Amino acid sequence: MTLKEELLIHHQPLFDVDALEKIYTEREKELVRYVCTTSLFNPDVGCDIFFRETAHPDFGNYYFGVFLDPESGQPMICGADQVEKNVFGMIEWQGEWWYSRYRHDYVSLDDQTFIDGGREYTRFSGKLRSFNLFQGEWYESVDEDNQTLNSVDSIATVRQAQTELLDEMKAWNDHLSS
Repeated sequence: MTLKEELLIHHQPLFDVDALEKIYTEREKELVRYVCTTSLFNPDVGCDIFFRETAHPDFGNYYFGVFLDPESGQPMICGADQVEKNVFGMIEWQGEWWYSRYRHDYVSLDDQTFIDGGREYTRFSGKLRSFNLFQGEWYESVDEDNQTLNSVDSIATVRQAQTELLDEMKAWNDHLSS
């Protein structure tokens, strides 16, 4: 079951996502919708992530991100399909689920409830659960027996997969260089 049907996720986008949804939906002639804000390539830079139902005809991606380039300060766009590999630790507060967007994005909800770390680490107080995006929808992270994973287990699994992918990319680059 998706969270969209059951729970409310509180987002803190960087841009006017309603305006961007309208612009990209009109330009692409396909429904484009905002799904989250997170870091992708730089753990300190937030990126508003959007989803479309069909792959982009030129680039093949379903997700794309809009962020401010840290050097120029200009808005940039990037492919963002890798967002489905991320684990989002979220805490529940007053009926909504909250997450930290990027490293050191400290979200304080009251004197005792907070979350921090983005996709880099999870520091929190309160009720923590793990969630993932799949085909533009939010799902609670579960194992093969449909048991809810805690954030620590989920993040460790994803980090291992990311490390393996980076090792493969390095080996491929080394092969191309020789």
